Amino acid sequence: MTSRSDERETAHDTGVAREAEELERAGWTVTAAVPGWDDPDRIDGYVPDIVATKRSTRRVIEVETDTSADQDRHTALRDVADRRRETVFYVILVDSNGRRVQYTDALA
Repeated sequence: MTSRSDERETAHDTGVAREAEELERAGWTVTAAVPGWDDPDRIDGYVPDIVATKRSTRRVIEVETDTSADQDRHTALRDVADRRRETVFYVILVDSNGRRVQYTDALA
């Protein structure tokens, strides 16, 4: 796991909460690894930042504050999503205020 500065940790948690709230408003059932939300279940040894389900679709989401994110974690979560029908993995890059700046399936 990559360690973050306090400022980046705050931006990360803000980004997770914002994305979780947006998904919930859109009708998704959401778990998120930040205070105020139920924690997502562990997937292949990792607790994702967000897991959202709607009907038979599931999104596994990681929120990152920079591009030097934990690639092993992303690879493991992406591999599980690739093996499960109707499961999508993606990464959201957020700025220092926790605002979304990019969606991607991997950061490099």
